[in-house]
Amino acid sequence: ADTYGDLEEVPFDAPPDEPQGKKKGKPDQILIGPSIAAPDDPKLEVTDAQHFNVSTLLREIILHSKRWKKLTSKIRNLDLTINELRTEADHAEPLDARGSRIPSIFMCCLFRCFQLGLREVELQRMLEDNWVFVRCAAALYIRFLVPPSKLWQWFEPYSLDSTQFTPYLDKEDVTSFGSFLEGLIIEGKYCGVVLPRLPVSILREIGGWAVLMAECRDRQAGWAEREESLQAGHACEVRQPDGKWATGTIVTPPTRGPRPTVKVTVAGQEQEVRLGLVDEAQAKQGPVESDEEGDAPRVRRRTFMQAQREFIEWQKAQALSARKQFSNVGGGVHLTVGRRASNYQQEAPEPRAVASIPKAPVEEQRRGPSFEHQAKMAALMAKYGASGPAAKQRKTD
Repeated sequence: ADTYGDLEEVPFDAPPDEPQGKKKGKPDQILIGPSIAAPDDPKLEVTDAQHFNVSTLLREIILHSKRWKKLTSKIRNLDLTINELRTEADHAEPLDARGSRIPSIFMCCLFRCFQLGLREVELQRMLEDNWVFVRCAAALYIRFLVPPSKLWQWFEPYSLDSTQFTPYLDKEDVTSFGSFLEGLIIEGKYCGVVLPRLPVSILREIGGWAVLMAECRDRQAGWAEREESLQAGHACEVRQPDGKWATGTIVTPPTRGPRPTVKVTVAGQEQEVRLGLVDEAQAKQGPVESDEEGDAPRVRRRTFMQAQREFIEWQKAQALSARKQFSNVGGGVHLTVGRRASNYQQEAPEPRAVASIPKAPVEEQRRGPSFEHQAKMAALMAKYGASGPAAKQRKTD
């Protein structure tokens, strides 16, 4: 506000490339309309308003780059920043290439959002945007700055989103937006950039729900083969906010789209729930037999405690695997194509093959002075030992 406080106000419906009412010597600005954010609407509470929980090295890479200096003359407000994400961003990694020091357009726009400081209604608008990289920027804004206790209430409504996209430089790594959010929760890094640490108690609580939502995404995808069971009047069971299941009846068939919903009646009350939270009536709990392709059996209808235990075991396996790895990175931000474990019951990935460190000879591993040191000490004693205190004492005796 101090930097751009004297900018001219231009009507919100003016196109960015044809600003109206331009005054000589002052840059253009398109303000957010009152229907999006009121002037008295408070900004979101953030955990670090100065450095935005971004490492010093990554901040310097962004702020000292030519791309950032060029973009800051264009993206002066949120609308221009969102427009830049829609038209220019083609991936959501921090750098343009692994090992480079050129920040991506996506990261520059995200850092600009950090500087602007978003209001709740603005962040909600970005999460509902039709362009997936705008939604990714909103998700990372939440992960970097929103207090951990409020993280799940932001992510949970979008945890079953089945929108398929490629957020990484590896264009073969396709994921859904719900899985992308899950990775931001359970992983400590995003493409090599360290994320703000979550308290253990909160991480295990959110991790348990993340396991349940992964199960619900699988169930939601499986409904495509059982559409006949989703007709009006069919009995069903619905997962409640506490994780338990309640018997209900389908009122209307599900909607289409990446976040399908279905109207059901539970305990005499009609409600609209996400499709992944609905299952066939009287489904058996426990392991499901593997299919013809030989996929490993998975646990169906986990309780929250089961899901939380699975997440804790997965964490232990990941920590054990990380201790076995050796990495020596210098001279820049270490970036890797972001991947996550899609099945919490699978074993931890094998450690990356690295060159072994040669061990020192057995003689060097022994404790005590070396032979060279002993020889030097003997020479010193032979030269100065006769005039030392011990020698004088022997002469006196």
